[in-house]
Amino acid sequence: MQVGYIVQPAMPDLSTPESRDRRRSLYAFLEPIWAGRRVLEIGPAIAGTAELLRSLGAARVVVSDGDLASLNERFDVVVVPEGEALVRRSGAVAACRKLVAAGGRLVIAASNAERPGASGGVGYYDLHGAVAPLLPLVQMLGMTPFSGIGVVEFDGTVDALRIDSRLVKEPEAPIAYVAIAGTEAVPGLGYALVQLPGGHSPSSEADRATAPGEAGAAAAPRVSHVQAEEIEEMRARLRRAAEDRAALDAENGKLRRALAEANESVMNLTRRTTEEMAAVTERLSAGLRAPLEAEARASAAALAEAREQADRLRVKLAESEARAAAAEQRLEELGSLARERQTAVEDALERQRLAESELARARREMARLENARAVVVDDGALEERSRAVAQRDERILRLEGEKQDLTWRLAELEDKLRQAIAAPCSALDRARRRGRRRRTQ
Repeated sequence: MQVGYIVQPAMPDLSTPESRDRRRSLYAFLEPIWAGRRVLEIGPAIAGTAELLRSLGAARVVVSDGDLASLNERFDVVVVPEGEALVRRSGAVAACRKLVAAGGRLVIAASNAERPGASGGVGYYDLHGAVAPLLPLVQMLGMTPFSGIGVVEFDGTVDALRIDSRLVKEPEAPIAYVAIAGTEAVPGLGYALVQLPGGHSPSSEADRATAPGEAGAAAAPRVSHVQAEEIEEMRARLRRAAEDRAALDAENGKLRRALAEANESVMNLTRRTTEEMAAVTERLSAGLRAPLEAEARASAAALAEAREQADRLRVKLAESEARAAAAEQRLEELGSLARERQTAVEDALERQRLAESELARARREMARLENARAVVVDDGALEERSRAVAQRDERILRLEGEKQDLTWRLAELEDKLRQAIAAPCSALDRARRRGRRRRTQ
């Protein structure tokens, strides 16, 4: 009995050039994984994308709007180009994983919820965490719109592509994240610019636009940029910690192989010793007791030494496994700390924005009261408006104090994060040095 399941993603607006160009660019960039494969595309269809996959080498392309119950086969590649709603829905990614054939890949793309001004999407760790438990290897990609003009010397020799980014003051945040999950990595992806047909220029102005006149609207992106740099640095540290864990796993494997070889050597030596003892018994019966006893003692000493060496290898293996477990625990703690830090920074930024907006409104009210006080000549009205102005001045002072407190708190959180990152990294460095010294000894 086959159990059917339905994965119905939300319907994004696919009429915009950005959605269409983003999907086409992703498919062109991932050309190596389509060649000769059976491909399943899940989600709202865009005219021409199935034909594009076939032109890139796909042997067969099936498009599903999310109703997977009617599919009775598995595919080499399952791609979800608009996966925001799917990642947020419990069990939806696992349902797509069931359609991946042995040795196949699951590709999910989703808008970046962490970029400034984003109104939807998912975060980097949310997308990675949704697919990591299902397949052993996950590669993460970032998609960023590129706006520029190509300049080519007709009579010159083009040695390599050169990208001049001096006109861009701050790097663009990725508009989307892509997770490629499988049993082995896709080689040679790297960095690429995908040129689109003329007349289309993907724009990210809507993501960068801010409302004119809003107090503090320019300060928030700058703080968000600093936050993004810190998060990228923490991600790099996490990757290095994962590499250290892989190195420890490799060391464990070597120790296990050495232990197996030592055990085999002990067994061989035991067998030879048994044979030699039998020979000794025969020779003792022939009157050669003294020389053979010395030979038997030498064989027993060699056997004891081999067993001692095997015990040392077992101790080293246990120590290496303990270091690997400690490194994995530190890696999990570092990831948890990064998520808590990101949440705290976002909360502080939101409170700062609200305080600055309230301060701007209070200043506008004070300006209107000042103009009214210059026109009205009634003494009673002037006195009442003066009291209102004084009250608003006090409120402005309180808001400015709260803004300063939030700024200090943000700086304190940044210091704590740097200290928290430095501690596990120092511990990992010490563990690596101890490992190198043991291997040298």
